[in-house]
Order: sequence, then structure tokens, then C-alpha cells
Amino acid sequence: MKLITNNKVEEIPRDELKQCISMAMMYHKLKHLPLLGVKNKI
Repeated sequence: MKLITNNKVEEIPRDELKQCISMAMMYHKLKHLPLLGVKNKI
């Protein structure tokens, strides 16, 4: 999948996009959890 910004074509980071979509789909179940239940990767 490609993203066009400022006349540059860039690859969309699939792992981050997948996590974002997953969180959006599960928001109502997770909205009461700190950081929406996401584990820190640091």
C-alpha cells in the first residue's frame, strides 16, 4: 500500500496500520483501560 504526501510516495507501515484499525474496531470494549489496553513496545 502506498501513501502520497507532499508529492512523495511512501510505503505505509503495515504493522502500525493494522494495530490502529484493530484498536478502532475494539474501542468501545477498551475505552475504560489505560492507553486503551495497548502494551508499550519500549
